[in-house]
Amino acid sequence: MTYLVVLIGVIFISYLVHVYIRFGILPSISASYYALRRDGNKWLFIIFMYYLAVSLLLVASLNPHPMAWTFFVAGSAAAFVGIAARYREKLDERIHVGAAYSLIIFNLLGIGLVFSNFWPAYFFIVLGLVGAIFQNKIKNFGYWTEVLAFVCIIWGVFQR
Repeated sequence: MTYLVVLIGVIFISYLVHVYIRFGILPSISASYYALRRDGNKWLFIIFMYYLAVSLLLVASLNPHPMAWTFFVAGSAAAFVGIAARYREKLDERIHVGAAYSLIIFNLLGIGLVFSNFWPAYFFIVLGLVGAIFQNKIKNFGYWTEVLAFVCIIWGVFQR
């Protein structure tokens, strides 16, 4: 499973670097769907989210802990983020945003309950609150919050 976590991290960083080189820092990671769509590459965001979904489903299926279902929910949420990539449309927005929150919450909850490591959740909450206080001074606050969530999740799963 360590290789899977490293691969998730590498693909996540590669995706962010690719998007940054082409478009700069966007308002959110999900905004890359629209930026890539202009170039005819909208499938890249969807494949990225599906890869994340399948990886989390593997984490859930490979772990015998009774609370590993949290990773299954998180993986399913990642799939829905990819399915509802057009978050600027009303129906997709509800699904996309709800799934994105579920992806973060259930991952951090799973890391805490399955791996007995609540530090990534604490770290995310504290930095998220500090960021929320200063969000007017932080350009692309949503993007940095999503990056923080992914970093905390990868850190938590890797530390297991």
